[in-house]
Amino acid sequence: MRFLLITLIIFHAITKGYSQEGRALMLGLNPSLSVEQYYNEGEFDINVFPLSIQLSMNRHIDLRFISMVNIGIRNDQRGFANIGIESAMPIYFKVKEDRSMPSKGFYAAPVLSIAGNKLDENTHVGCWIEPGYQLGINERFNMIVGLQTGATYITYNSGEADLVYHFGLKVILGWWMNQHIKK
Repeated sequence: MRFLLITLIIFHAITKGYSQEGRALMLGLNPSLSVEQYYNEGEFDINVFPLSIQLSMNRHIDLRFISMVNIGIRNDQRGFANIGIESAMPIYFKVKEDRSMPSKGFYAAPVLSIAGNKLDENTHVGCWIEPGYQLGINERFNMIVGLQTGATYITYNSGEADLVYHFGLKVILGWWMNQHIKK
């Protein structure tokens, strides 16, 4: 539960800060389904609170935060699995004219993720790289598609630990809230 509280505090701090002059803010949804290497066949997690917030920092770098509140579906039980936050820093190849404009185009992002898993009794810390593309569907609505690859360090409550390979597909549907639209 403390991960959810930390996530909500971070989201509040970000959205409060977006009102600073000249920063574009995107609110979005990141629907996701996860399957870990150690899951049995047919087991998965689904994010039931997939909120995404992205804030422009300058003309080519943004910050993105995604909440994780996963329900785990296991063969013998169901319950809260990974609860935490993912943070990324998309660096766009094409520099925009003004930081208040929507970000778009190809990017590469370092990603850090931290989550506690009550159901499987472990903690995840992930470090990944995410190349991707942000497509402007219209002036406000956009879609982000990225591929993540890297490693996740898992520590179990029993004291054991494991380093596992991570590969993921990221899809975010978002709406720019307060930017200047270039006509």
